[in-house]
Amino acid sequence: MNAPKNPSEEEREPMIDTENEDQLMDKEDNDSMDQDVQNEDFNEQINFSLNVDDPGNWDKIDYNIRDFLVERGPQRDHDYKFPKDSRGRHFSSEHFFRYLPNGEKQDRNWLVYSESLDRIFCFCCKLFKKDEQKINLCNIAGVGYKDWKNLGRRLKGHETSNVHAYCMSRWIELKKRLQKNQTIDKSWQEQITKEKEHWRQVLLRIIVVVKRLAKNNLAFRGDSEKLYVENNGIFLQMIEMIAEFDLTMQEHVRRIQSHETHYHYLSHRIQNEIIQMLASEIKQSIVTSIREAKYFSIIVDCTPDASHEEQMSLVYVKPLSQTHWESHVESVKPIRFQARKIRDVLIHLAEVSEDPKTKSEAESLAIFEMENFEFLLGMVIWYKLLFSINTFSKILQTEDMHIDFAITELKKLISFLENFREIGFDEAMIDTKKIANEMKIEAVFHEKRVIRRKRQFDESASEDFQKYEELFGFLFDVEKLKCSDNDSLKKYCANLETSLTHGGISDINGEELYLELKHLKDTLPDEAKRAIEVLNYLKEMESCYPNA
Repeated sequence: MNAPKNPSEEEREPMIDTENEDQLMDKEDNDSMDQDVQNEDFNEQINFSLNVDDPGNWDKIDYNIRDFLVERGPQRDHDYKFPKDSRGRHFSSEHFFRYLPNGEKQDRNWLVYSESLDRIFCFCCKLFKKDEQKINLCNIAGVGYKDWKNLGRRLKGHETSNVHAYCMSRWIELKKRLQKNQTIDKSWQEQITKEKEHWRQVLLRIIVVVKRLAKNNLAFRGDSEKLYVENNGIFLQMIEMIAEFDLTMQEHVRRIQSHETHYHYLSHRIQNEIIQMLASEIKQSIVTSIREAKYFSIIVDCTPDASHEEQMSLVYVKPLSQTHWESHVESVKPIRFQARKIRDVLIHLAEVSEDPKTKSEAESLAIFEMENFEFLLGMVIWYKLLFSINTFSKILQTEDMHIDFAITELKKLISFLENFREIGFDEAMIDTKKIANEMKIEAVFHEKRVIRRKRQFDESASEDFQKYEELFGFLFDVEKLKCSDNDSLKKYCANLETSLTHGGISDINGEELYLELKHLKDTLPDEAKRAIEVLNYLKEMESCYPNA
């Protein structure tokens, strides 16, 4: 279904070139339902070849489709296997996320991948770029980017650019207007929304019919694919029956019979496609259940086919019951009994990994966690407690459990905990020292002495507030931020990074914060005058200003 041209398009700024999609709809009216089916098959081939979620096809969209994409947001296929290029490199879904200096993982919600072109695009820049911005944005908003070797550097440069910040703000603003129905063509948008809801309801009813027939293993088609003729099959007869009572289906059938639509979604192609989609969804649900369950059982069923041969199929996968306590025990158990092996693997990973982030994290876990005697002692104590509580929890879940036996077991658990309070620490220390001896680390606690100068009676807290103002004041005073020159702003950010650095690791990147605030000064709405209003704006634009 294509909507007519938007009458207010000339009032908008130049966007991407569009093709006249009305040509796809300007087919001759058909004299019979059979001709409708043939045309539908042809149109479906055109319709399904243009995947609107693929950014490689966005050079052919109009403003209506752009508004639809903005309202729904970027789409990603997390199960897609990215192809390798001639050098054996490929895109990785890890690039969908940005890792900040403090370890925070942030979604690059603007980054999308084109399966048809094997390239990545910026969602907002692709849809909102101006003609004069094409050169500045390079390929990531034009023909796409696929230099996988230099992708990390390119993404970092793009997400800190002025043009990207501008397009991000355009994206967020249009999304908010669409949610509030405050676009320029409000009445036109309401009509589009109403039409979208009509088609959504039509497809819902068609899917329900397909699901019901497939569930009962009934034949769909008959001798004809025309509505209201003899022997046209159970599927079309179900549609006819629903149209007798349902207004939505009545309107859909009316449009078909009056040749007002070329897309009726009742052909055998659509039926087969919906069946495949339902099968894929069921299979994905089963795979998810298997991955989440530690143990599972499989029910197998056999049915004869047309040649009377038994065909075996998996019918149902059911995860066995597993309590939260058991999940905790299983997560602690490997560290409790395989601490040395885990430490060795982390050290090996740090030595062979080419990824600096992976190398740093593995080395940090091996040295500061696995070789920390206090950490190992905590794991030993935690495992002892969880194991006892989990054992009691399993006993309570047995089918033949009686209240008197449950009370007895509860008393045993309480007695164990009381006894553990007295001697459990000493026993845990013995076990932990054995582990430390195997790992060849010192069985000592590393204490950090904090020396604090006693505040004299004539001193006040004003010194602390003054220091706080020097570090963070430029972030809370909007006018100070807007009036700051580039050199002063860079100095503020560098000082903040230094003050938030501990052990060589900082919570922020001063250079990136400077670039973000530099962009923010130019894009901050005039109504954002207080710190809380600026914060709300940053939350809306979080993927654009992660450090701020």
